[in-house]
Amino acid sequence: KGLTFVQHKGWRDYYLTAIEKWENLTTEQLEALALTAKTTEPITANIYVAGDVLKPENKSVIFLGRESLKAQFAHKVLSAQQMPMFLIQGQRRTGKTSLLYFLESLLGGRFQVVYQDLQNGETSSIDTWLDNLALKISQKLEIEPPDSFVDEHWQKNWLNMQRWLIQISQNVKGKLILAFDEYEWLHTKVLSKDPEQGGNLLAAMRSFSQQQNKIVFLFVGVALFSELKNPHWNHFFVQAQRFQVDYLTQEDAFKLITEPVNLIYANGLPQQIFNQTQGHPCLLQELCGEIVNSANKNHSKNIEQTQLDQVINKIICDRDNGTLANFWGEFCANQDCKDTVKQILAQQTITSKKYLYRLDDHKFIVEKNGRWQMRVPLLAQWLKRVIERED
Repeated sequence: KGLTFVQHKGWRDYYLTAIEKWENLTTEQLEALALTAKTTEPITANIYVAGDVLKPENKSVIFLGRESLKAQFAHKVLSAQQMPMFLIQGQRRTGKTSLLYFLESLLGGRFQVVYQDLQNGETSSIDTWLDNLALKISQKLEIEPPDSFVDEHWQKNWLNMQRWLIQISQNVKGKLILAFDEYEWLHTKVLSKDPEQGGNLLAAMRSFSQQQNKIVFLFVGVALFSELKNPHWNHFFVQAQRFQVDYLTQEDAFKLITEPVNLIYANGLPQQIFNQTQGHPCLLQELCGEIVNSANKNHSKNIEQTQLDQVINKIICDRDNGTLANFWGEFCANQDCKDTVKQILAQQTITSKKYLYRLDDHKFIVEKNGRWQMRVPLLAQWLKRVIERED
């Protein structure tokens, strides 16, 4: 503007007038945008995370329940004179890995947890598995890692690791928990390719576990030891303590539905949400997250029946829903398992007791009034729709 005042008056006044009008218009637009922002401000933050691992530093508010499981596990670990092996087992996306991340704080300062994801592509052989494990232990304890474990005999590789573990355990305060997440991958990708060597390795690990109580083996996964054959895990780890991660209780599910968000549910809706999911953690998070999205879109904290119906229908119609599709595509990969599920849904005679019992062992079905049915109604509705398309 200062430079403009010294210019020729012939165009200067018109230019200054135009600039003033432009500034006024800009101010009005900014005020209008601010007003719009206020009216579109989220009703409540969407803190729900379906399928993601929960960690203490950012998601403790929605890591609920598991009180009985925590107490049982802590009691077993804290009271054992000779440290047994442990198996934390449960369906996919029920919170097993999240539990691992909270485990150290749950058990207290006498335990340090080393977490290893066996599905991350760094465990394609015994060498890479043990090298990666040693690296993670070294990082946890802030010590130098050992030389690479390389030997054509798997048992010798483990014995080298065992000697190193004994050495470092003398300077470890309390106990060191080695948590092998997705442990089935070690069996599928490595041990089953040479069952004899695999069996010798598992036998050596069992012997080491029985001879000391400073290093704790914690396996985490979907499979039961009895389901892994050649080598037979159940034969070697018969002394293992199993803890099953199941769904949330109704009380904890209600807390997750209502407490972390600023929403007002119509009478009976939280009960319907629990009934539809039966407390399945991931489905519960997904359903609640969609409800929050609906509330923010409608600019209302009041949640009515029509909104819940729309959200449920959206999930049922999503053929690629990760949690539901995983059951059908992975757990029921065998056609006999699929046929058993179809018979359950149609209330027909079950022709394969093997897969019926497997579904029961993994708590996908329940028996009511002498008949089997899918435990989670939301899954049952999704399955019926998918099966109709496939048939």
